[in-house]
Amino acid sequence: MKARSHIFILLIASCLFTTGLQAQDAVTVSQKFVPDHVKSGTPVTVEITVNKGNIGGIGKIQQILPKGFVAKPIDLQQGTFTQEDRVMKIIWLALPQTPKFVVKYELSTNDAEGGSTSLGGKFSYMLNAEKKNIDIPTQRVLIETDETKVNVLNISGEGDSKEARTLVLDNKPSSGKTPASDSTPVVENTQEENTDDLTSASAEQAKEEAKRIEEEKAAEKKKEEEKQARLKEAEEKKAREEKARKAEEEANAKAKQEAENKAKAAEEARLKAEKEAADKKAKEEEEAKKVAEVQAMKVEEPKATEAAPPQKTEAVPEKPTPPASDKAHEVVFRVQIGAAQSKVPVSVFENKYNLKDEKIYVDYVNGWYKYSVGDYSKATQASFKRKILVDKNGVKGAFIIAFDKGKYIPVTDAKKLAGG
Repeated sequence: MKARSHIFILLIASCLFTTGLQAQDAVTVSQKFVPDHVKSGTPVTVEITVNKGNIGGIGKIQQILPKGFVAKPIDLQQGTFTQEDRVMKIIWLALPQTPKFVVKYELSTNDAEGGSTSLGGKFSYMLNAEKKNIDIPTQRVLIETDETKVNVLNISGEGDSKEARTLVLDNKPSSGKTPASDSTPVVENTQEENTDDLTSASAEQAKEEAKRIEEEKAAEKKKEEEKQARLKEAEEKKAREEKARKAEEEANAKAKQEAENKAKAAEEARLKAEKEAADKKAKEEEEAKKVAEVQAMKVEEPKATEAAPPQKTEAVPEKPTPPASDKAHEVVFRVQIGAAQSKVPVSVFENKYNLKDEKIYVDYVNGWYKYSVGDYSKATQASFKRKILVDKNGVKGAFIIAFDKGKYIPVTDAKKLAGG
C-alpha cells in the first residue's frame, strides 16, 4: 500500500515537472525592426512579440540599447517603461492575459553611428516560484549617414548552425578614384563572430581598418563630449525655465485662491444678510398675524352695564386671593382683555396693551380661551381696574368677569355672593 502511495506521489511530481518544462518550452520571443535600413535621423520601430501561453504574474523585457539610440514607448501592453543610460526595461506586475502579445517602442537614430547595429535582450518571468529567462533573438538595423554609405548582402551560413551573416560594405565618398582600402568588406555575424570569414582580407587592409576605427572612436568621443555639454546646458536652461514656470504658477494659484476666498466671503455675507432679512420679515409677519387674530377675536360683552365708580386719582390696591378654605364661596373678580377659540401667547397682549408688568390669566370657558388681569374680591375694584385699562392701555372692549372657587359664574351672581 505504501509502495503504491509513493508511486502515485512520484507520478504527480513528474507531471508537475513535465508541465513546468512544457510551459517554459512554450514561451517564445521574437523581435524585428520596422524598417531595418534607414538614414540617420529616421526613427525605427522595434516590435517584440511574446508568445507566453497561459503564463501569468511578473514579467520583464530588458535590452541594452546601442550608443546614440534613445527609446520612446508606443504600445507597452500596460507595462511600465524605464530607460536609464542605455538600459531599457518594460516591467509588468501582471503579464497580459492573452497568450500572445506585442510591445512596440521607437528608437531615435539622430545620434546613432552609421553602419550595422545589433540589438538583443532577455524576457524574464516567474514559473513555479522560479525566475526564467528567454533570450530575445538579436536583430540588426543598418544606419546610413552622410559619411557612411551602407550596402547590405545577407549570406546564408554553412555547416550545422546555418546562421545568417550580414556583409556590410562601407564606402566613403571622395573625389577622384576610390582606393581599394575604402571598400574593405566587414563581415558581422548575427549570433557570434566567425573569424574564418575574415581570412580573405589582407594584413594591410586590417591595419588600415584598425586605424580608421581608432580615428572614428576619437571623433565619436569628441562628438559625445560636445553632445553632453549641449545636453547639460539644455538641461540647466530647462531647469531654470521650469523653476520660473512653477514660481509663476504658484503666484497665479495664490492670487486665484485669494480672489476665490474673497468672493466666497462676500457671498457668505450676502447670504447671511438675506437670511437675516428674511427671518426678520417672517417674524414681523407672524407677529402681525397674531395681532390680527387677536383684533379679530370675538369679545364677549357683559350682560349688564357696570356702574362706573367715582373718579379717583390713585389706583385701588389689588387684594390677593385668599388661600383656599372651607368657605362655601370664594368669589374673584377680574377684567377680561380678550378671548379666542384658539390659544395665543400672552406676549401678544403684553406687547399690544403694554401689560408686561401685569399677570395675565388664561381660562378655558365654554370653548373659549379667556385672557384677564386682576384678582379682586369686590366688583368695584375690578370696575376701577377696567377703566384704567380702557383709558391708559387702550383695551376698548374690556369688561368684568367673575369666578367662584375657580368656576366661571355670571357677574350678577358673583356680586350677590360677594355682597356688592
